[in-house]
Amino acid sequence: MRGGGVAQQSGGTKVKTHRGEPRWHIPGLGKLKVPENLRALHTEVAARWGIIDLLDFLKESDFVTDFTDAFTTVATREATRAR
Repeated sequence: MRGGGVAQQSGGTKVKTHRGEPRWHIPGLGKLKVPENLRALHTEVAARWGIIDLLDFLKESDFVTDFTDAFTTVATREATRAR
């Protein structure tokens, strides 16, 4: 063991050094199986509405719920006269 008693490898994770600092490296999971409930949801949505564009879905959802009111922007706009 090194680094204050932290094991250098455990269950596939490793402690590596990045820019002189210790970092955890976690291996990728690979492709996961699609859960049955997600598959059933996709089937039901396709049966009711067919294939819909994601942007259309979001716009309609916002129209009904106003969920975008919960978001703020860090951008500011100021109207100035052209020089």
